[in-house]
Amino acid sequence: MDINKQPIVETESLVKAESIEKVPPKKPNTNIIIIISIVLLVLLLLSWLVFVLLRKPSENVFQNEVPDTSLSVIEQINKKYPGDVITNQSFNCAPRNDDEWYRTDHSLALDPKNPKVMYVNIEWKGIFKTTDGGITWGSKSKGIKAYAREDDNTKPCYSEYPTIKINPSDSNHLVIVTSGGGGGYLSLTEPNSQTGGIYQSFDAGESWKIMTGEKMNIYSTDAAFSPNNGNSVFYATSSAPASWQGSDQNMKYVNSGLILKTDNKGESWYELPTGIGERTSVVTLMINPSNPNEIVAPTFSAIRSSSDGSGTGISDGKDLNVKQMGIIKSVDGGTTWSMIKGSDGNPYISASHSKKKFTNMYFVPFLSGNTLPFGYYTTDGSTLNKTKHFDVVTYNPHDIEGNTVLAFTSATIGPASENLNLFRSLDAGKTWNKYGTLPKEIKNPQDRKTRISQISWDPIDKNTIYINGANGYVWKSTDLGMSWTTLLSADKIK
Repeated sequence: MDINKQPIVETESLVKAESIEKVPPKKPNTNIIIIISIVLLVLLLLSWLVFVLLRKPSENVFQNEVPDTSLSVIEQINKKYPGDVITNQSFNCAPRNDDEWYRTDHSLALDPKNPKVMYVNIEWKGIFKTTDGGITWGSKSKGIKAYAREDDNTKPCYSEYPTIKINPSDSNHLVIVTSGGGGGYLSLTEPNSQTGGIYQSFDAGESWKIMTGEKMNIYSTDAAFSPNNGNSVFYATSSAPASWQGSDQNMKYVNSGLILKTDNKGESWYELPTGIGERTSVVTLMINPSNPNEIVAPTFSAIRSSSDGSGTGISDGKDLNVKQMGIIKSVDGGTTWSMIKGSDGNPYISASHSKKKFTNMYFVPFLSGNTLPFGYYTTDGSTLNKTKHFDVVTYNPHDIEGNTVLAFTSATIGPASENLNLFRSLDAGKTWNKYGTLPKEIKNPQDRKTRISQISWDPIDKNTIYINGANGYVWKSTDLGMSWTTLLSADKIK
């Protein structure tokens, strides 16, 4: 090896190394970065679009929808809320005051052919049914629209339903009326009108379907089957404006009558020309079992008052300074109507009649603070006679003369412990005597949390009677009110 050439080689290596170190780093390609960013953004937008298209619709999806005029209002509401829960409005599903303490009103209904089958509605809880005489109860509210619960908007909060009636010729056919959020027509855009009206069941309460007409007031207090035609149903309503906040207080939802009738199980309805009074409601429908052309209906007229002066929202009283319609009567199936003489001086809150002798009736007038409490009875169907006042009255259907009557009053004289009893009349309501006892849960007849709202006679056993009232209570006596067994209460239901 020529050693003189070695330094030259080393020098070249150093020069190469130096030249390599001096090469500047390559700058990133900004065009590639921009393209990648755009691709990622497009993918993100596509993912969001797929999520929106595939997700389940919520109530907000329909907030601004245009009504589909090819569908009925009921069909539109069912489209908007395919389940039973109206999700755009929710309630604290509990009593707001003592007057709303899980009321059962007149909703206890016994199957006339099998009294072990019973139905009852409990305010805030829903409809319940027993098939074993009250030993066990099951919820039967499927199909009835209800507002959402505040604590869980997937669950319904059921309201006060005044009555349940069973078709006398078909025990599988039932109707139930609701208070309807205070009145109005069914509406897709007004939440307060979406839970009212009248429902029917053809499978003994397993499912319910609304039968309310589109131009039909959803507020109701009573309904009745025609005694000889199960296709015909009568529906009691009101000429008062709706009571929900913001409602038009000059709007009426009836034209010529306070009673509507269907002859085809709700496919169509028409008003009976009762007259509509001034802010007037029909409170009870009574139809003669042996002559369905004879109909009697007490009425109640009042201006609703509330704390803000609007008459809407929670009521704080009634202004009775309006003309009363009294008790109206038809003897031709509702074609013409007249007022029972002398009945227009009072508003009425309920009534009862004998099934064996229809002319025997009792009427419960509304009590105001300045009047002496009294009630009215009649034995000829037209002459009213004053008698003792009762909140709840029922005639014995097993008494062919129609003279035996049981009653309850919350008006007491003396200590509450001396008034824990029913009353009985043996002369169709003319005279009364203390009778039997009250269930042990009732410590004071004036306590609204246990107050009685209905007395029912067993349709088969003449010695068995039932009482229902606030707090979801249903009681049974097999010795005509001498002792009681508790069948149901709100605290037994989750």
